[in-house]
Amino acid sequence: MAGLSRCVSVLQSVRRCIAGVHCDSRDRVLPCLGGDFTLDEIERDHILRVTRRAPTVDDAAQILGIDGSTLWRKRKKFGAG
Repeated sequence: MAGLSRCVSVLQSVRRCIAGVHCDSRDRVLPCLGGDFTLDEIERDHILRVTRRAPTVDDAAQILGIDGSTLWRKRKKFGAG
C-alpha cells in the first residue's frame, strides 16, 4: 500500500509541475520548466539542487558544465555561497 501512496504522490507532483508549479515538502513553490518563472529562478533552483547532492563544489561545477569560479560567482549572486 505504501508503494501506491508514493505513486499517487509522484503523480500529483507531476501534475503540478506540468501546470508550472511544483511544491516541496514544506509547500514552498519551486520553479518548474515550462512554468511562469524567470531563467534566474530556474538557474538558482538547479544550482542549489546540484550543489546539495554533489560531494564537492568542484563536482557540482563539473555536473553543471561550468568552471568552479563561475559556480562560486553564481552561488554568491543567488545568496547561496
